[in-house]
Order: sequence, then structure tokens, then C-alpha cells
Amino acid sequence: MIPVCRQQLCHLGHSDRGDAGTEGGYFFVKVRPPDVRTHHLHIVAIDDPQWRNYLRFRDILTTDDTLRTRYGELKKTLQVRFARDRKANTDGKNDFIRGVLAGYETETGGQHA
Repeated sequence: MIPVCRQQLCHLGHSDRGDAGTEGGYFFVKVRPPDVRTHHLHIVAIDDPQWRNYLRFRDILTTDDTLRTRYGELKKTLQVRFARDRKANTDGKNDFIRGVLAGYETETGGQHA
């Protein structure tokens, strides 16, 4: 699947950044001058635990207004604090996301919807 996607995405101007494994799946970006990312794309297999975590986090935010607000505020804070450090920005969000998912696992006893 990835080879087909890679060919089509590269043809559309995306840069192939390779497989980030458990840190993001297969990764593509699209950049416009002067080095501004306009697209940031991860490809993850539907049976990959990472895909389930993406959906679980989305579902948790959809149902929890307070958590959704906290995440939005965190993203704004990180953007200001790490405006020129994409990795630090991402790491700050990842810590929050892992905490939310760990809390979900604890609350549900590992039972997933």
C-alpha cells in the first residue's frame, strides 16, 4: 500500500520523509517556499495500534469538553514557546496525548470500544 501512496504523493509534490515507526507511521510533507510546510501526512496501517490510538484520542476529545479545551490551550502555548522548534512542540503534545491515553486505559481497564 505504501509504495502506491508514495508514488502518487511524490507526484503531487510531497516529500517522502520515510518510516517513523511508532513515532508517526510513514511520513510525507509538502513544502512551499520559503520552507513552509503546508501539508503534514502520516500513513498508518488500519491494524496498527497507533491507528487505534489516533482514533481513541480523537474520540476522547470529542466527548470531553474540558480536555479538548486543555489540549487547545496547550497547542497555543507550545506554538508560542517553540515557534522555531517543531520537535519540542511535537514532544509537548505527545506527552499530553500519552497521558490522556494512559488515563483512558486505566479507566476502562484496557477495554476498547
